[in-house]
Amino acid sequence: KELLCSKKGLKHGGQRCIEPEVVFGQIKYNMNYKRFRHLERIRSFMDFSFLAIAFNIKKMCDKNDKRRYELA
Repeated sequence: KELLCSKKGLKHGGQRCIEPEVVFGQIKYNMNYKRFRHLERIRSFMDFSFLAIAFNIKKMCDKNDKRRYELA
């Protein structure tokens, strides 16, 4: 309870509810993904899983590029 009520805990808790909305917004608008390509549940899950993997790889590459730029 002490950790949650600390300044750092309150800051982290305040950001927590916003973070997923940002990711879905980036997927919708930056990656132009508006609707699922399949109607069946398992294929929709697979489709979104590939999209999430691609998003995470893109994020990881962007971080590596930023580090490489800072070191140069």
